[in-house]
Amino acid sequence: MFGRSLPVRVLAADDDAITLKLISMALRKGRYKTTTAQNGYDALEEMRKHHYDVVITDIMMPGMEGIKLISEILKAKADARIVAISSDPDGEPDSLLALAKTAGAAATLQKPFQARRILEVVDQLAAQH
Repeated sequence: MFGRSLPVRVLAADDDAITLKLISMALRKGRYKTTTAQNGYDALEEMRKHHYDVVITDIMMPGMEGIKLISEILKAKADARIVAISSDPDGEPDSLLALAKTAGAAATLQKPFQARRILEVVDQLAAQH
């Protein structure tokens, strides 16, 4: 993939198990090595232990929410490629996703999204590696 001998590693953080399963299945079909975390704290701990080429994070999670996670990841790794995802229950996902972009997310996706769309976004970011 992209001239690399090692697989591209992706970390996905979301408190919704169905969304994590969708992301994992899509990315594994794209031959990405995928790890999941159910909240921002677990994702940050994973980032401290292992290298990830792309991180996907939900914005609205209990505990450490996605904007804080984006900030913490970028403090540790300024060139991190982050995809923010969100479906705001108040009907304002665009404002949350705009906030994620301001915080440093390289890409954003509004939920619900199709599996092929998350694969396209990760392909684009991984190609920049």
